[in-house]
Amino acid sequence: MALTTPEELVRELPLSKDARILVERSRIEMAASLSGKDPRPIFFVGPCSIHDKGEAIEYAGKLARFTQGAASSVRILLRAYIEKSRTALGWRGLARDPDLDGGRTTEAGIREARATVCALAEILPIGVELVNPFFWNYWIDTVSLASVGARGVDSQSLREAAAMMPCPCGFKNALDGEIEGAVNAALSASRPGTVVVFGKDGSVVETEAPGNPAVHVILRGGRHGPNWRMAPKAALIMSKAGLDPAVVIDASHDNSGKNPKRQRGVALHALAMRRHGIPVRGIMIESYLKRGRQNPAPRNLLTAGLSVTDACLGWEETERLLSELLNRL
Repeated sequence: MALTTPEELVRELPLSKDARILVERSRIEMAASLSGKDPRPIFFVGPCSIHDKGEAIEYAGKLARFTQGAASSVRILLRAYIEKSRTALGWRGLARDPDLDGGRTTEAGIREARATVCALAEILPIGVELVNPFFWNYWIDTVSLASVGARGVDSQSLREAAAMMPCPCGFKNALDGEIEGAVNAALSASRPGTVVVFGKDGSVVETEAPGNPAVHVILRGGRHGPNWRMAPKAALIMSKAGLDPAVVIDASHDNSGKNPKRQRGVALHALAMRRHGIPVRGIMIESYLKRGRQNPAPRNLLTAGLSVTDACLGWEETERLLSELLNRL
């Protein structure tokens, strides 16, 4: 079955003028924070994955209200992950399986995903993860910051896509916890050159990429445990590679042992490193409406407000943590 092309879907579900202005402005602001030209760090906050448009909008509203009192101190980016990479089997995200039943519903998924990110971009700057090199043109116009996950960091096609993108892009360390691959990916994406990508009309095109000037490395831990303490090493390797050192620390995943309670400690350590001059430009926090997680299942079997992938902090805990972090900036 042939899918609707990105060009057709963007025409069918356009981004509003106000949202376009927000996206364009926030891309510049995020890049300034990543470079250190703006002293405000970025807090990447939101669920491990988005599976319900209505719940995501509710969560975004809460985060936006909190953001109103924090804009002078921090940049807030909403995690709006609509694709999910899998080590083996598992739910592949809203864009591939919107009904959470394993069905062959990608056409419906890309429509639901685009409608969701368009709605969220009306509220806050959003970040997405790049998983499938075919998909990013379906929603890149809504995105203020992108990232490549631990399972995709060695993908040449995703590195080439990042070199084409009009927004900053980060690269997570691989699942083994080593950081060199993420630095290599960032270096590759930062340089201009010829790339092969999937165009807005759905065709494969060879074109010139300008290179992404706002690449960064994301430390998320690995199989052997946390690696947030490697931020100074990551910054040094980036500098030696000719990159501006920009490190983001993911307080979740293997840095917290996937235990939401431990995110606070990681986030506080990340701020302490900032105060000691380490270029930690941002912190990722996995948070949703309710604390914990549930297994993916058809929608009528799900508990409202609960993550279907990694366990998250609940909103009340998130608000307390963000307030504590702001007080320590």
